[in-house]
Amino acid sequence: MIYLAGPMFNEVQIEHAEKLAKHCRNNGFEVFAPVEGLFLQDQGALTAQKIFDRNVEAMQKCDSMFAQLDYPLPRGFSTVVRSHGNAVKITLPDSGTAFEIGYANRMGIPVIGYYVEKPLKMNLMLTYSLRGIVDDIFKFMNNDQINWSLMKDWRGELI
Repeated sequence: MIYLAGPMFNEVQIEHAEKLAKHCRNNGFEVFAPVEGLFLQDQGALTAQKIFDRNVEAMQKCDSMFAQLDYPLPRGFSTVVRSHGNAVKITLPDSGTAFEIGYANRMGIPVIGYYVEKPLKMNLMLTYSLRGIVDDIFKFMNNDQINWSLMKDWRGELI
């Protein structure tokens, strides 16, 4: 099972997660998307604790994880940090996604990272938790298989 990690807080993010889950299933993969099933008719809205427990249980059962590494900010906003005396624009993942990547890494689950927008420099702890990064997650898995040749070297752009 593939666990889909990424921000799911607005319409655009939810639509992306649902589209990716559907693409995975259409290509023969079993998938867990945390955004799905947050409201169950017989139980009402899930509590934060139930969501956490459900997601951790799914991570413990998955064979791999696809993690969205960027959290697109509104136009005109960016995140800049100082690295070795220089101002550097960086990519910030959702904090929940960062937790999920770390959890999966500790469990020995391979994590493939991807960006929705243009990739920028990334924190080394996240970078070294990944098996690899792909430019287009939808092309990465196609026709019931994963195209490993699309994975690229991802450790050159650290902050």
